[in-house]
Amino acid sequence: MVITERAHVQVKPEQLIQLLQRFPFPVWLDSAKVTTEQRYSFLAAQPLLYLQHRYEEMYIHHEDGSIEVQQKAPLDVFAKYEERYTRAYTQTLPFHGGWMGFLSYDFHQQLEKIPQTTIDDLQTPTMGMGLYDGVFVYDHEEECLLITALGIGEQTAQERIDYWQRHLQQTTFLTTKIEYQPQARTIADDVTAESYAQAFTKLKAYIEQGDLYQMNLTHRLQMSLEEEPLQLYLRLRALNPAPFAAYLQFSETTFVCSSPERFIQVRDGIVTTRPIKGTRKRGHDAASDYQLKEELWNSEKDRAELLMIVDLERNDLAKIAQSGTVTVPELYTVETYPTVFHLVSTVTAQLRETVTPAEIIAATFPGGSITGAPKIRAMEVIDELEVHRRGIYTGSIGYIDCNRNLDFNIVIRTIVCHNKQAYFHVGGGIVWDSTVEFEYEETFQKAAALIAALQKREQVI
Repeated sequence: MVITERAHVQVKPEQLIQLLQRFPFPVWLDSAKVTTEQRYSFLAAQPLLYLQHRYEEMYIHHEDGSIEVQQKAPLDVFAKYEERYTRAYTQTLPFHGGWMGFLSYDFHQQLEKIPQTTIDDLQTPTMGMGLYDGVFVYDHEEECLLITALGIGEQTAQERIDYWQRHLQQTTFLTTKIEYQPQARTIADDVTAESYAQAFTKLKAYIEQGDLYQMNLTHRLQMSLEEEPLQLYLRLRALNPAPFAAYLQFSETTFVCSSPERFIQVRDGIVTTRPIKGTRKRGHDAASDYQLKEELWNSEKDRAELLMIVDLERNDLAKIAQSGTVTVPELYTVETYPTVFHLVSTVTAQLRETVTPAEIIAATFPGGSITGAPKIRAMEVIDELEVHRRGIYTGSIGYIDCNRNLDFNIVIRTIVCHNKQAYFHVGGGIVWDSTVEFEYEETFQKAAALIAALQKREQVI
């Protein structure tokens, strides 16, 4: 039975995370846009189960602290547990409990065997999914903190809620203050302008030969990190509020994400994906803003690039959809973000009734907007041309509830905090009429908010 209560202590998510960080595997799926679609943020910790895949092994963390190790396919292990905890219930919120976590880009190796020659120096997990009951929901419209639970484990839903109500009442929450102390920081890059141009030239040759229509080419930046990842996230959140942001913390690594892009959503049997292709930086005033927005809207190159990905996503959704239900209700729209404009499409379909979340992942992951077309060949060339393994970058963070609804982002605009260092990839889609100077510059436009957050600036330069 679903139970939802108003929290006895009303705090905002940026304060609540102070409590959740004391428990294993805290996760914060953060929505920074107050619209019907992005009204709620979800926070949780101390899962009943936590499934982690790394080094070709599955680590199953149980609530009592025991860890079970299996050498089985991670999607098979997840599917077994997901089936066990699936149930039907009436929803009054988008998420009452279930699975929250991530799939790294490198999880594609579990679906397609692509060569892996890139450097894997961070060795982050390829999957981390926790089963959470007793979830905090922050309603940004009502400015209200709720606790909701399903009672899917040994405790009832009410016992789960009471547990967190007690912790709220026993916690002294500190006022959050974002620190701004602008400072220059060295930015290391795993490519030079010349080596990026060489990779770009090779990619254009593949396109000319007909191997590819387009591909997302990325490189990795690195800066020192002299503060706690949470402080960095709060600053990034203020500088670059995003509808599919997230903060995930485990062992020695933390993901700090401010993604604007939805990968895939399932709600009441309708599956939706919203690929982004086409970017322009924001102007310095209203007139230049308008000019750049119009430039993106009228760009034949960006429209053609997005159309290729729409076709790819239509094909992916067709694998799991009822026949004849794949539609494109929104082919082109320009969305405005704090630092950039994006050209976005929407593709929807009616799911076949028997399709499971694991089958949805297998059919669609990773998102076509950050691989290329055709997808498998694009992933092969990504491995050939990029220096470092992508890890979480261009993977997905989100949730799957026990009602089999789900919502995942595309992990872009994201920093990996690891051993006092901050790592973040940037990239863009390359097509036949792309120019190396424009594409290379665009990658740094996309990095602007991340760099500003790391340099402790109040504004994005």
